[in-house]
Amino acid sequence: MGSYSLTLIRTEVAFEMGMLRLLVFFIILITSEGKRKYRENKTLPLVSNTSHVLVPEIHTKPQKGYRDLPPPYIGAPTNLESPCQEQNVIFVESSIPVSGITECQTLCKVAKSCEFFTFNSGNCGIRTYSPNAYVNGSPLQKLGTKTDILSPILDGKVFVGQAIEIFGGNSLDCQRSCQQDFNCISWTWNEAGGLNPEICVHNYGITQRKLTVPTASNIISGPKF
Repeated sequence: MGSYSLTLIRTEVAFEMGMLRLLVFFIILITSEGKRKYRENKTLPLVSNTSHVLVPEIHTKPQKGYRDLPPPYIGAPTNLESPCQEQNVIFVESSIPVSGITECQTLCKVAKSCEFFTFNSGNCGIRTYSPNAYVNGSPLQKLGTKTDILSPILDGKVFVGQAIEIFGGNSLDCQRSCQQDFNCISWTWNEAGGLNPEICVHNYGITQRKLTVPTASNIISGPKF
């Protein structure tokens, strides 16, 4: 009876050791597969964009506080006009009258969402997005942040969401570029001969007004879609 019990115990131990080895084998297999998939997901095809920066060829909705990179190369310029274009018009946000640029900066300090402000001829614009570029504008245009008034360094400049150079392009190319930028709400195409020749501006601010500009400005604007 004692010999039989000892044999049974040895059999049970051997069985449990075998199950333990099988479990360890599966853990190693699953871990190796997970690492392999992780490496594959990290290795994404890269494309060159207009700023000569390599970015993954996938575009997901940015999380809060995340500013996407400039849109990738959109193909050869079509030199076609957008059906949505409006000649001699710029799409802008709202502004309020103030006594001076110092008061405008104070309003920016008070507004929690203010990233920067614009000041032009007694009008103050509070802007809530992070600019990635600037272009030439009215010589009366001034810029500032909560902590600094950027004058005279950036006098005559306009902060914008993004500025893309499209040689030989037209308004349709600018609209297509805007459509590939998640943050872009409207666009402004600067034709050759203007202050910003062949530059497509991505406007990140919500359109509140449409301002008419002189024909000589060679400016065309339109919505994203």
